[in-house]
Amino acid sequence: LSVANDAGELPAQASACLNLGLLYNDRGEYDKSVELLEQHFDLARQLGDRKLIDSARVILGMARGNGKFSAYVDLVNNNLDKLLKWKSKRIPVDA
Repeated sequence: LSVANDAGELPAQASACLNLGLLYNDRGEYDKSVELLEQHFDLARQLGDRKLIDSARVILGMARGNGKFSAYVDLVNNNLDKLLKWKSKRIPVDA
């Protein structure tokens, strides 16, 4: 990523951010994954490639969802009342 940044190559930067973001996602490091995939999305928008933008948006959404999944499973397993309250009113969940 640093080599692509130094060279100012946006496509290479986008690719590096995507690959690193996916790697961190696979390792369960969702905050770092989302950070890198947000960079990937921003770079895709700068490049103006519609397919890349759409793909980056979906991948970023998946990573964000992965980061919240364990809290959701915990709610389902341990605090169903809180989950139902959230589902009925969409109030913030402090999980």
